[in-house]
Amino acid sequence: MGVYINNDAGADLSPYKAAAAVCEAVLSHEECISAEIGITFVTDEVMRRMNLAYRNKDRVTDVLSFNLDLDPEGRLCGDIFISLDQAVRQAADIGHSPAREVYFLIVHGTLHLLGHDHGDVMMNKQKEIMSKIMSSLAGTYE
Repeated sequence: MGVYINNDAGADLSPYKAAAAVCEAVLSHEECISAEIGITFVTDEVMRRMNLAYRNKDRVTDVLSFNLDLDPEGRLCGDIFISLDQAVRQAADIGHSPAREVYFLIVHGTLHLLGHDHGDVMMNKQKEIMSKIMSSLAGTYE
């Protein structure tokens, strides 16, 4: 299993050092034993262009997930793109740390890669997984 972090935003990612572990926790929770996932942090402008190109929405969004399907070895392959600027704004609006918001977006994006759509089931899974992550990372992102 591999989770790879890419910093196309040019930002300091040290506050988000648990990003790969968060994605791995979701995969483990969902009993996905083999995956190759890239998590790329991008700027608002890159995210806006991606959102326009792939969803026909000319605005910034917080997270986009692209399931690349299973590779020949049966591994789940996918990419998650996160607008770090948007995540920081959302965290301020909600009243929690940027790291907590980034970790939530990783959980959300990973669940999409695993085939979940928005709805009650996905929302409940997000809450359950975030609760476990918050407990295991206590004090590191609050």
